[in-house]
Order: sequence, then C-alpha cells, then structure tokens
Amino acid sequence: MSPPAGNRTEGILFAGLVAIALMLAGAIILHADTYAWAVPFAAGLALIAYGAGALRRAAKVKAWLTVKGTMLESRLGEVMLGGYGGPYVEYYPLVRFEYWTPSGHYFSENFTIAPRDYRNADRKKTEQLLNQYPAGVSTEVYVCPHDHRLAVLCPEVSPKRHSQYLAALVGGVLVSAVSLVVGIYAVA
Repeated sequence: MSPPAGNRTEGILFAGLVAIALMLAGAIILHADTYAWAVPFAAGLALIAYGAGALRRAAKVKAWLTVKGTMLESRLGEVMLGGYGGPYVEYYPLVRFEYWTPSGHYFSENFTIAPRDYRNADRKKTEQLLNQYPAGVSTEVYVCPHDHRLAVLCPEVSPKRHSQYLAALVGGVLVSAVSLVVGIYAVA
C-alpha cells in the first residue's frame, strides 16, 4: 500500500509556513494603513534564508572528499508507519562500508546525509537502489573534509527534498515581495 498524500512532516511544515505567510499577506491588504506588512515580510525572509541555506548545505556535500571504500553489508530495511488511510510499510537502504582516508581507517552506515529521503513505499525501487552496492564491491565514498568519521555513499538529497527547499525559497521571495509592495503602497 502506498502512503497517503501529505504524510511527510517536512512537506506539511513547508506548506503550512507558506500558507501562514500568505494569510498574513492577505491580512495586510485588509489593514494596509499600519506597518503589519513587516510580519509577512519577515516570514518571507525567514523562508528565503531557510531554503537558500538548505540548498547550499545540500550542494556542499557533492564537494566532499572522494575516497575508495568497500561495501561490507547491503540490505533492505523496513519500517511500519501509521497514516491517515491506515498503516503502511516504507523500505530504506541499510548499508555498512569501510573506507580509508589519510587520517585513518573508518566505518560508516550512512547511505546519505538525509536518510529519510530514500525511504520508499515501493520495495522494488529500494531493492534496485541497493543492487548498486552489493557486499564486497569497491565503491566511491564521500567524506566530510572537516570530520573524516562522517561519510556517505550518496552525496545528494532526493529530488523531492530539493524541490521542498526550492519551494521554501521561491515561496519566501513571493511572500516578501507581495508584503513589500503592500507596505510601500500603505506608507505612500
């Protein structure tokens, strides 16, 4: 069974923040004679800062050190979640690998920097993802340049999370722009 729409906490949070900011912008239009436009403007700036910062952090992982590693274990994990339509199962990659850096020999179990991104209700998609990393194979590992104990196999966030960050950025720009225009006309 696939998960019901809107189950992701992050998606609900982003949609809620944008909706609140838009409602505040509407309230400003009704009460344009005050400086209430500053509230949605600040909320828009917060969304811009969050979205831009998250996109920047996600992009920086691709620039991490690249070293050779060896897969020790690769298997399918599963978790039962409760949803609006009843419980459902999500599958995720469970990995363990070793790698060597100039500072030593390390082990990691991190598939990506955002592990929830790769949970999927479709078992076959997760199995296809794991087929790229069978036990014993040599693979590329991305290592944090500031802490060699932090390493991942997949150096990117999922397209879904990337679009959420982008939506926060674009939503923040729109809310700030609308509130600023309303504020300019309210003061004039």
